[in-house]
Amino acid sequence: MALEIVYGESRNRPAAQALAEALKSAVDSGTVYLGYPVLATADERVDVDALLVSQAHGLVAFLIAETIPSNQVEREAAIAEQDRLFGVLESYLSRHEGLRERRKLAVQPNTATLFASPPPRELSDEAEDGFYGQLDDLPGWLAGLHPISADLEMDRSQFGRGLGRISRVLG
Repeated sequence: MALEIVYGESRNRPAAQALAEALKSAVDSGTVYLGYPVLATADERVDVDALLVSQAHGLVAFLIAETIPSNQVEREAAIAEQDRLFGVLESYLSRHEGLRERRKLAVQPNTATLFASPPPRELSDEAEDGFYGQLDDLPGWLAGLHPISADLEMDRSQFGRGLGRISRVLG
């Protein structure tokens, strides 16, 4: 199965399409949602520029940065934005019994912020989790991600059902 691309309302359509093209060469199968979903908390709406659901690479939420952080305050803001996205995604997924294995999520969300040019090295050094880089660096990072839990696959008898459930929850 090839990578399926589902188009929504992207904030930066050219960058989202470039991400989709990069993912086509790095991901054998799955679905990438461009421009949605929009997740919501009780207080705010959280935009997601792209979301990848893939057996081999798990679940990855992408933010496309408009600027390169030039100082510590901006680097901390980029990290906080990604941390907020992770928290909202984890909370959203954990509400669904079928996506849990006992007390843990069967699908560990990952987050990535993409920049048009290399971000400062300090950004990656200061961030404990997630990816902060360019499209060229993405395949190497994706290769190191954990796949979606095999138990989720076995419980559904076909992995497509597990992916379908995740897609329905997020879509």
